[in-house]
Amino acid sequence: MENTPLNILISKNLRPSYYDDFQCIGEKCRISCCKNWNITFDKKDYLSLKKLKRSPELSELMDHAMRRLRRGDIAKIHYAEFELSDGICPLLAESGLCNLQLEKGHKALPEVCRIFPRLERYYHSGYMQQSLSPACEAVLDLLWNLPDGIEFRTSPLSADAIRNLSDQNPSPMLSHAYDIQSLCIDILQDRRLPLPQRIILMGARLQELTKENTDIPAWISKTRAILSDSNVITQYKNLTVNDRSKILRVSSCCKTLILIMNTESAFKNHFISILKSLNPDETENISFNMSMYSQAESAFNEAFGNKEYFFENLTVSLMFHIKMPNLNSPEELWKSYVNFCNLYSLYRFVSVLSAITRLPPLPGESEDTAPEPGSREALFQTTVMISRSMIHNQQRSADLRDDFFKNESSSLAHMAILVSG
Repeated sequence: MENTPLNILISKNLRPSYYDDFQCIGEKCRISCCKNWNITFDKKDYLSLKKLKRSPELSELMDHAMRRLRRGDIAKIHYAEFELSDGICPLLAESGLCNLQLEKGHKALPEVCRIFPRLERYYHSGYMQQSLSPACEAVLDLLWNLPDGIEFRTSPLSADAIRNLSDQNPSPMLSHAYDIQSLCIDILQDRRLPLPQRIILMGARLQELTKENTDIPAWISKTRAILSDSNVITQYKNLTVNDRSKILRVSSCCKTLILIMNTESAFKNHFISILKSLNPDETENISFNMSMYSQAESAFNEAFGNKEYFFENLTVSLMFHIKMPNLNSPEELWKSYVNFCNLYSLYRFVSVLSAITRLPPLPGESEDTAPEPGSREALFQTTVMISRSMIHNQQRSADLRDDFFKNESSSLAHMAILVSG
């Protein structure tokens, strides 16, 4: 039986409050998006750049920087790229600003450079959703400065931005997208529970939505009632992590990081340093020593024990940015939750290890400019690395997510182990 067609007139945006405060910090940015990141763009941008009138100096830079991608070089949707030189975009000036932008203005940039870290999508929630990627140091700084959590705002769209979103055979969940998404955000921001327990509670509620013929309005009412039940909150608050679960979680994160490292050349040395910190005496193979991880946890708690709100903000921002939960079908919903748990576990894992890891310098930096272990700079750098390696590589994220299903490790119980601690 087909579902009732869904038609939504989208005339407003929905965005986290800090979206309005974002500004590129330009030359002040350490982890520049012009470093350690292939900058690819489409045919329209490529042709515009080729036709652009420019000075001889800029022309020489662009002739060396811009490369047409051929089939097999990269995903087919990408047409050309700025080829990095020693990990740095050749258009990056010593000032930390872009030579193309300095000479021709912001509108001359390829779309990917103009909009990053912003993302705009029309969604079944009834809004055009605007978000910021945590792959940007300036975005992390905004999250750092929101101790009271994230609020959301709406505004009317301009006439030319209003859209009609239609779906002829939608999942029944899509007509309740706004309420479901709002409930997930409310759970993640419920500070009566530690953050891992919030993610587990959210997963338990989402799991019910994957069941056939679920009464969605009743599910919404029941979830609201659960959040008001102090006994349920106490039950989740008392969930504990045993040593075996912690070992399994660390092992899973190590394996995932190695898989990323094997296909990610940009941050390979950084990932090696992180993994080596778990067993500094090991020179042949990468393995982990749980006593070293415990030391990292102690150092991490000492450095960031009063900053748990930052990880809450990061988690809420991540959920909103990757459009989790995916409500296109029960199967896609659970896949999006598994992907979300994997991302959270990686963020937490590298954050903990940033407290004891001496990271190598970024391209163009000297050894003495590398961040100190346990510093905010080291925390931000590892967070950006995971964001760029996973959120901005959807195929890799999907492959790693699908591994959980192939290995029969995608259950709620397995996700509880993955996000625990």
